[in-house]
Amino acid sequence: GQLIDNVIASVDDQPIFYTELEAEYQLHQEQGPKGKTPTKIQILGNMVVNKILLANAAKKGVHIKKEEIERYLRARMETILEQVG
Repeated sequence: GQLIDNVIASVDDQPIFYTELEAEYQLHQEQGPKGKTPTKIQILGNMVVNKILLANAAKKGVHIKKEEIERYLRARMETILEQVG
């Protein structure tokens, strides 16, 4: 059978798929500090914020590089993880 990817969130008609969340989670597990992997819900929150920022920027005619947003979100995630302990 064929596996259908579930949409787990949508921002401005832009879907976020479960496989995207899993890929981000795996990336954090592999590249992040040991024992400091954010939860999937934290990662999903960052993905939603990312889509919101990109959508708002596009509506206003502002072009933001995806790498800039990812760098900002990574720094934000590190701050959250430090607070959680």
